Amino acid sequence: MKKLGIIPLFLLIFGIAFLVIGYLSGELEAGLIIIFPILIGSGPFTFLGFVFIFLSVVSIFLLQYSYLNKSEENYFGINDSNNKAKQSIKGGGVVFIGPIPIVFGSSRKIAIILLIIAMILFFILFLFGKMV
Repeated sequence: MKKLGIIPLFLLIFGIAFLVIGYLSGELEAGLIIIFPILIGSGPFTFLGFVFIFLSVVSIFLLQYSYLNKSEENYFGINDSNNKAKQSIKGGGVVFIGPIPIVFGSSRKIAIILLIIAMILFFILFLFGKMV
């Protein structure tokens, strides 16, 4: 079941790749309206990009639902209820307010990784996007 968790990542990568191909072929335009990024396009690459990204989001929800249906012992890989190992959950996120990224995370390492991703996204949007 854990091997299925990589499916949304591959779908997202394929979706972004199709959107990049669509942008390079001229069938996709990117920009900002106030603080919201927009993508406008027509053509097969743009359509496939949006479809793959949509499928990645749907697959994330379906996989989470299947994980929730498992019992707690099977989900955490614990067989003995008296000998539960300490579990730590780490996470974080990035919120863009206009061009300013706000990064938060449960650990310094995650926050730094997300800050690097936020800077990459900012520069991609700055280089290829246009202000509307």
